[in-house]
Amino acid sequence: MTDKQKKRLRQRLEADIKAGLVILALVLVGYIAGRLTVRAAEPAGTWPPVDKPLMAAMVRGEPSFRLTYLGTFLATHYCCERYPHICGTGDGLTATGAAVEPGIVAVDPKVIPLGSTVVIDGEKYLAADTGGLIKGQRVDIAVPTHAEALALGVREVEVWAA
Repeated sequence: MTDKQKKRLRQRLEADIKAGLVILALVLVGYIAGRLTVRAAEPAGTWPPVDKPLMAAMVRGEPSFRLTYLGTFLATHYCCERYPHICGTGDGLTATGAAVEPGIVAVDPKVIPLGSTVVIDGEKYLAADTGGLIKGQRVDIAVPTHAEALALGVREVEVWAA
């Protein structure tokens, strides 16, 4: 990674951290004011199972499952909880009308077409959602709980299209 790329990544991460601190402050104010409640996290193991035949076909390089490398993306996470908050409207629907659930990823449709299957760090996802801040090489991965979304934070991931 060049110095220029490192600087750009550092600037993006600093901006994301500042935005996260603002969100945290808003959540704390809402909690203190009694407008937000805290729910217990769901038990571990709620991720969807890996599609083993698909992964095996991809590893074998079968023509119908060849992957195209899209590059390194900045990944954030949003939750599937159905109440209005920072992760979304709480209606439980994606931009394509599908239910928000683990295995869904929000993408920039100019980069990854909606309806595409993408593989992020070895896990298969359906590109079925968009987001106001999801532009260019960014993805937002749906996870079961808000606590999990916050804990996973922001990270760089390798993205492939099937």
